[in-house]
Amino acid sequence: MRSGRMRRAEEKPFFFLVVFSSPPSYDVKVRVSYQKLLKCFVMNELHHRTPKAQKKKHLFRSLAVAKFLHTTELDWAEAGLQTLTTNERKKSRFGNGFLVFDPAITVELNFLVLLFQG
Repeated sequence: MRSGRMRRAEEKPFFFLVVFSSPPSYDVKVRVSYQKLLKCFVMNELHHRTPKAQKKKHLFRSLAVAKFLHTTELDWAEAGLQTLTTNERKKSRFGNGFLVFDPAITVELNFLVLLFQG
C-alpha cells in the first residue's frame, strides 16, 4: 500500500465483494441495495485509518513531573502550623469556626514546637 492518506479504490481488498454481490435472479431493487451496501463498505474502508499503537501511560510518573505536584517531607508540627488564610476560612464549609479556634490551635502548636526543640 502507498504511503500517505489518499487511497485508491483498487488498493483495498475486495473480499466483501463476494459477500455483497447479489445473485442475478433477484429483483433490480434488491441488486441496487446490494450495490449500495458495497459502495458504503468501500467508502468506509477507504476512509478508515488503522489505530496507532498507544504507549502505556504511567500515572504516578506523569504526576510527579507535573509542576504543582512534587513530593516533600513535613513533620507533623510543621504541617499543623500551616493554617488556612482568611479567604480560605471564609470559603470553607466550617465557616467562622476556624476564626474562633485558629488562635488557640496556633498557640498550642507553637508551644509544642518549642517544647520539642528545647
